Amino acid sequence: MTKDTIIRHENALLNAMQTTNLALLDDLLHERLLFSIPNGDVITKEMDLESYRTKKMVLNAFTIHNQEIELFDETAVVASVIQLDGVFFDQPFNAHFRTIRIWKSFEHHWKVIGGSTIQV
Repeated sequence: MTKDTIIRHENALLNAMQTTNLALLDDLLHERLLFSIPNGDVITKEMDLESYRTKKMVLNAFTIHNQEIELFDETAVVASVIQLDGVFFDQPFNAHFRTIRIWKSFEHHWKVIGGSTIQV
């Protein structure tokens, strides 16, 4: 495992979010995902996929401004500041967010198992 591997997965995830690639999102998110969103709610994988499926979450553009990665055996923690432009439940947003994502390798297949996002 290398940091480059994690960066590729992070970029694939963000691109899947932007293009509403549900198959790739389904592949990259673990079945038991728990993720805290900016309003404080904790969502599951199915809730996240449903928000993209129903267009309640639309990501128009993103720019990564800062990214730190720590590797722990078969787990990686990614802390990023990302400028996101999109719409969430009919409310437009364009802001910087601090995102922490936890990736875990399952037989050499990386999946997001948890994380959180807050506006900064």
